[in-house]
Amino acid sequence: MDIGKATLDKSDLGNPNIRDRGPLPMIDISPIGRSLDECYEELPGTAESKTVVACRVKIKDLPKQLQDKNSVPEDTITDEFKKLPHGQQHPWTVGILKDENQDSGILPYDHSRVKLHKDSSGSDIGYINANYIKVQHPQTFIAAQDPNERTAEMFWKMVWFEKVEVIINLSQPKMSTFQYWPVSEGTNKIIGDYTLMWYKSSLGDLDLSIREIKIVKGDKLHEVKLCHFLSWPDDRIPQSVLLIDFMKKVKDLKTTRSHPLLVHCSNGVGATGTFIALYCLMDNLKDSKKTGLSVSSFVNRMRKDRVNMVENEVQYWFLYDCLVVDLLSPEKKVQEDEINLEKQKDEFKILETCRDFSVQHSSTVGHQSHNAQKNRYSAILPYDFSRVVLQTPGSLIGNTDYINATVINSCYSKDAFIMTQSPLPSTAEDFWRMVYDYDCAAIVCLNQRDENDETTCLYWPDSGKIQHGNMLVECTDVEDKDKYCSRCRLMVNFKNSKTMVTLDHYQLIEWSQDSDQTDGIIELIGKIKPITEEKKTIVVHCMDGASRCGVFVSVLLEISRIRGSKTGRLFETVYKLTGQNPHVMKSLDDYLLCHQLVKAALVEDESKYQEVK
Repeated sequence: MDIGKATLDKSDLGNPNIRDRGPLPMIDISPIGRSLDECYEELPGTAESKTVVACRVKIKDLPKQLQDKNSVPEDTITDEFKKLPHGQQHPWTVGILKDENQDSGILPYDHSRVKLHKDSSGSDIGYINANYIKVQHPQTFIAAQDPNERTAEMFWKMVWFEKVEVIINLSQPKMSTFQYWPVSEGTNKIIGDYTLMWYKSSLGDLDLSIREIKIVKGDKLHEVKLCHFLSWPDDRIPQSVLLIDFMKKVKDLKTTRSHPLLVHCSNGVGATGTFIALYCLMDNLKDSKKTGLSVSSFVNRMRKDRVNMVENEVQYWFLYDCLVVDLLSPEKKVQEDEINLEKQKDEFKILETCRDFSVQHSSTVGHQSHNAQKNRYSAILPYDFSRVVLQTPGSLIGNTDYINATVINSCYSKDAFIMTQSPLPSTAEDFWRMVYDYDCAAIVCLNQRDENDETTCLYWPDSGKIQHGNMLVECTDVEDKDKYCSRCRLMVNFKNSKTMVTLDHYQLIEWSQDSDQTDGIIELIGKIKPITEEKKTIVVHCMDGASRCGVFVSVLLEISRIRGSKTGRLFETVYKLTGQNPHVMKSLDDYLLCHQLVKAALVEDESKYQEVK
């Protein structure tokens, strides 16, 4: 086993507990750790709160029963959550004396807390804010708060003695957050008695990463997989399809189920509790022997072992959302040419059902009175969390940072696309502020301008220059218009700034839903695909910023996904997009067109490959 290539993370040399230990000794790979039964004390009696209603839902009827449930006053999911025990339920006499806790209201219960290795006198060597969660035999979980510089050694001591094989990190990486693993692949970090070597990355994209780490102490070695979910925002829930996909990748890892699965987030109860509950309840969905499940009973059992697991009502709703999506989602990943029309229609019905159960986000900024006139359609607004936020100043008094536009990430690129409405005469300057702020590589216009429509404008120059407030746009090159689309090269400048943004502008001549008249869309997709590989932002716009944009962006996202994984999963791609922009893919025709365009684009790719070959 080659472990000699790792290098020391030099940034850690100043910490007395994080240091260079010199040459590594010979490695003994004999088993380490102890059994859970040595540490966990069963509470007498049952932990079921008398106020908890064990709402058992039939698995096969889950969507329908949830719709019925929330139509009955005083029997909603909100009421179900409020009946769960909240706050301290059991003694935490050890934790209350410690100052390593990040939240004084979230301490480990005495009966289930993780007790670190004892010394010769029988006393604990150190303390950590973590609990065993015994809810699914034989799999045991450990729920913990995020490690920091002060508690990192105790964290790795826990990993070592509990023989943890998989760590689930649900916290967002921040500059201010202590990184308890090596800084980069091929380096090491020494924390206390433990040398950590990040020797391999088995998976990584914008949403998740899996790092394989070797831990060395003395002449012994232990290996652990650090699975980091990167898409759980601090102030809201993630998209269900992203967490489910991450969950399935974790379940696919070959691990020993008798060893605890360690899950942590900032306080060790919110995201952590939601993850553990979903991990187990998803198994219930797939278990042919089970006909029903009770989310309330499961969360209540977790709260027996750690306070306030699944911390708030939104996370509790999110559990149901994820269960519905996982239950209904097409399981088998198939190639595009294997999907027939009836399957596509069934998928769209599932998409509509899942959309109904998705947790809705706010669009407060778009509703504000001073922004209302910037929306072409008052019912089509961007979510606050995914909207474009303008930085470059506008020329008008009282200009704001709002534009009716949504930022979309791909699997491999942040801010890959911006979906927006075609500019109004009053928002043309805002449109170019956006292009300038995001240093865009291309603009894709999916509609022709109707000169009789006063809500549209010619926002770019066919030749020469055009001024929109503080933004100057110059046409530097024009290609001959072909049968399907036109292209011109533009330069964008803010006032007298020396910084220029150069990009291509594409306009589709005609958008057609007819299966035999989509050559123009297919050709335009072919022209945009190479630009997506540059990992720069592409603006796509249509009249409402959702319908045609949703189809076009979905196709490009799916093609990017297939290139990376060799497998098509258009349903997931589209459902993920609806989580960022709820107005896309509202018709079956749009969904069927997506399938057709993806297949056509892949056939075109293959024919070009054969020509080169």
